[in-house]
Amino acid sequence: MAGTAESADEPGAIYGPLDSATPHIRLLRLLKGRHDDPVSGELFQVALNQTPEVKYEALSYIWGNQELAHQIHVNGQPLNIGEILYSALYTLREMDKDRILWIDAICINRHDDSEVSHQIRLMGDIYQRSQDVIVYLGPETPEYKLVLEYMHQLEKVLDERGYAKLPVPDEESKDS
Repeated sequence: MAGTAESADEPGAIYGPLDSATPHIRLLRLLKGRHDDPVSGELFQVALNQTPEVKYEALSYIWGNQELAHQIHVNGQPLNIGEILYSALYTLREMDKDRILWIDAICINRHDDSEVSHQIRLMGDIYQRSQDVIVYLGPETPEYKLVLEYMHQLEKVLDERGYAKLPVPDEESKDS
């Protein structure tokens, strides 16, 4: 799992227990904000089998520096997060509407080993059921611009050759 997050006050203070009757996950409602507003959000629970009704994006990002150097507020509580995750949230936040995200470092209570173990087993489903998966490589640099340019060229070549949409194997086809 990428990165970590820790409550600035009391570890685990922002997390209530997950409903154990059926597989549940937490999602982060990243609250809208202007450039100079602090980054904040709210965690809420949803049954994993209800995720078609609750549209969310899953965030995957590079770890980078693991020092918990930035603070956001979740459910009104301060939460310390790493630089790359902070940059991703700051970049993804919209000015006019909230955004629903699943981010392992925020949505999983890292201070509850049982929960971590259970949520890791659900990660394939979490990503598969998301509306989109966002891959955040960090703040824009000249190197990233080259990678993106290459990816666009590759996409164009694949499209020209009829590979516009490559099939994604499901769990059953992995064993065949």
